[in-house]
Amino acid sequence: MEYEDDYSVTEEQKNACAVTCMRCMLEDYSRLMNHSFEEELKNFLASDTYDALFDFSTGLWREGPRYIMDWYLTNH
Repeated sequence: MEYEDDYSVTEEQKNACAVTCMRCMLEDYSRLMNHSFEEELKNFLASDTYDALFDFSTGLWREGPRYIMDWYLTNH
């Protein structure tokens, strides 16, 4: 779902936001699961949540790390 204000945000800015949220989420998640960041990054990159995060039309890139983690846990 596209929001009207999405047009004022560049693809580069959306990507930067998604990367920052992904990194923060994975730092928390790997600590929670007692796994290495690298291991969880590898798993996340193969997930539907990763695809949704970088499909900017979903709007997931606008959410915070905790929301993304909840999405990942639900769809993992």
